[in-house]
Amino acid sequence: MPWNLTFEDFCLTPSAEEIIEEFAKMIVRYSIKRCFMDASLSEHVERMVAMRNATDNADEMIKELTGE
Repeated sequence: MPWNLTFEDFCLTPSAEEIIEEFAKMIVRYSIKRCFMDASLSEHVERMVAMRNATDNADEMIKELTGE
């Protein structure tokens, strides 16, 4: 009866060790990709903020120079 079976009664192909090893590799690859994506996003946001600050400063300087 199927409900009387234990884990040892099943034959896994590939083996449990191989499955765990491949899963661990996937986790490491994902973690590295995530680090690179976070770094890229962080740099992009930093550039956007810098450009916004430059635009605001230029607008303020134009107002000061034109007397508005």
